[in-house]
Amino acid sequence: MKAVIVFCVFVAGVALVILVHELPTLSTRFLLAGVLIAGLVTYLSNFTITVSKVEVEEGARDVKLPATTFIPPNEDFTVEWSRCAPEPMTVHEYVNGNDHLATQDRFYSNRTKLEKDPLMNRDFSLTLKDPCFRDSGTYICTVYKTREVHTQQVVRLRVKEKRWSLF
Repeated sequence: MKAVIVFCVFVAGVALVILVHELPTLSTRFLLAGVLIAGLVTYLSNFTITVSKVEVEEGARDVKLPATTFIPPNEDFTVEWSRCAPEPMTVHEYVNGNDHLATQDRFYSNRTKLEKDPLMNRDFSLTLKDPCFRDSGTYICTVYKTREVHTQQVVRLRVKEKRWSLF
């Protein structure tokens, strides 16, 4: 009796059906199944976007929005922190080893900074000074090189309103 194995793999949103016909041994079948599963896991893990949640009370001195990733050494990447609500805006941009704040939304002017040597340290965390309730929302850190996205990380910031007490 000959075995026929069918694998269904999703690549870029398209289902590919791989038909393996007449594999001679059981160990070969298991080996092929393992390779296909490992490839699928690797593919999916490369396209996973992490979401972090950060909370801070209004009136705090600053808040750090975390973002770290591995990048190849000695390459120039652009790091862009942005928001899409209430409207699309650039929060902070770092290009070729320098802050590039020409496109920064004025609401964030003089309120943001990246960690020192972000490309060398692989730490793209953004420090936001004087967080206020209006800063609450979703921030996206995109690391890319010549329009090819290397990684994206999402941080949801919640700035809790300061509660006043008479007692």
